[in-house]
Amino acid sequence: MKVLVCGAGKIARELLKRLGETWQVSVIEKSGEVLTALTNIYPDIAQVWAGDASSPVVLDEADVEGHDYVLALTNNDPVNLAVCRHAHAKGVDHLFARVHDPQLQADFQALGVKTVMVNTMIARTIYHYLQDPRLIVTPMGQGRGEILEIDVTPQMGITGKKVITLGGARWRPVAVMRQADLLFPDLRTEVQDGDRLIIVGNFESFEAICNVFNVKDLDFPLNYGRGLLLALPPKKDLDEERLMAESFQLAQNTSLRQITVLGAAGKGDPQQRFGNLVQGIDIRFETTGDNFIGQIKSVCAEHNIGMAVIPPFDPSFIKSLTKSEIIDLAHALPCPLFVARNCWPFERILVPFNATFRAEQALEIAINLSHQVNGRLTAVIVQEPEFIHGANDESWVQQATRKIRHLAHVHKVKIEEICKQGNPVTEIAELSKDFDLLVLGSTTKEGSLFSPHVGELLARKAACSVMVIAS
Repeated sequence: MKVLVCGAGKIARELLKRLGETWQVSVIEKSGEVLTALTNIYPDIAQVWAGDASSPVVLDEADVEGHDYVLALTNNDPVNLAVCRHAHAKGVDHLFARVHDPQLQADFQALGVKTVMVNTMIARTIYHYLQDPRLIVTPMGQGRGEILEIDVTPQMGITGKKVITLGGARWRPVAVMRQADLLFPDLRTEVQDGDRLIIVGNFESFEAICNVFNVKDLDFPLNYGRGLLLALPPKKDLDEERLMAESFQLAQNTSLRQITVLGAAGKGDPQQRFGNLVQGIDIRFETTGDNFIGQIKSVCAEHNIGMAVIPPFDPSFIKSLTKSEIIDLAHALPCPLFVARNCWPFERILVPFNATFRAEQALEIAINLSHQVNGRLTAVIVQEPEFIHGANDESWVQQATRKIRHLAHVHKVKIEEICKQGNPVTEIAELSKDFDLLVLGSTTKEGSLFSPHVGELLARKAACSVMVIAS
């Protein structure tokens, strides 16, 4: 095959590295010095011409019509367009051009030229990176389409969904990378956490695709389940009315459609008692038995529960300072655990942040929830004194701050930042007096003998409602 390359710049040199013996390459370049250097590096080049590639005379001398392919790769768009016009007039079927000015794209396309829009590609790549650096975007279809690669995370809430249901009018998933395998989805293929979805779409679909896979547009807690469990322990002074009112408000504002009330017998039909508080939500009742905590676990596992709500535990539930009952329960559930303190509406939401995976998950869930309840977000970083952990290393604080700003940027939400020094439990508990909800990520279940679990102490001492994210 014969190919005529017009312009001996970096692109041409990279191309010559890849063309094998089956190609007979000719090159037109203005600079004789560049051509000499090129032939020294690539001695297999068939012919070279020193001259202006836009000149019909030079092109005819190079026998443009005798080539199977003509590549216009100079830095000058008018020169490349002139090359393509002359080659098209001579009947060359395969034309390719490098184009900088998008306004000239139509002129090249009218000639049937395949183009690469250099500036547009670079600008679009930078734009996509700035919008969400988690996405890999590759232009295709002469710049009119794009291939996006998106890693599936638990926060997206699409696990278990059929891959073919995720497409839009101008985009659709075409393949799934699952570990080392490339899968082409059929009617049965379901999304799994850890998958990488490969999506093809119109270049104008980027925002729509981001909206579908962005946490802020996926309804928490529906990614955990479609029901809410309100667990009412058998205690005389429990204000059930206020707990139910807060739980029902929470369910309605997070699109949950079923509430299971776990409580003592003899209270009457909850649908009749509280049906006026909710619209379109089914209320069912289960009677508490001897193993209250065990029942919470079984109901959450069996009834597609997206959030479990409990009142603050009494001191009678706490066996010792080293017993982390709230955190233990949170880690045993397949959904977040919500400790209700009658702080609805959640106008101000506080998230302790230390850059761990669970803290990041908690912040993303708080972002999602803030969109649904129209709340304001604050992330707090607490740096402990040097005498507790030795030399004071501020690098993790900077890392955590950068991560907060990254998540705020990705999800297009404003997050206030607060940095404090001292005991995390003391500082955050005091700060919680000015908030309605504390969203807490928990990585470990237990504290040590002389160091009670920080999350447990926060869940007990916070002045506001607390949601623990542990799964």
